[in-house]
Amino acid sequence: MAMKKRRRLIAEKKTAKALARKEAAKKTKEKDNLEAKASK
Repeated sequence: MAMKKRRRLIAEKKTAKALARKEAAKKTKEKDNLEAKASK
């Protein structure tokens, strides 16, 4: 029983990390686009 709970926590941490990475990538992409526009 405890193992199942722990496994779910680990899975949730992984998905949270993946989501955070996706958000960060989106932000850096937007920043790059803004910089590209500014340098034109």
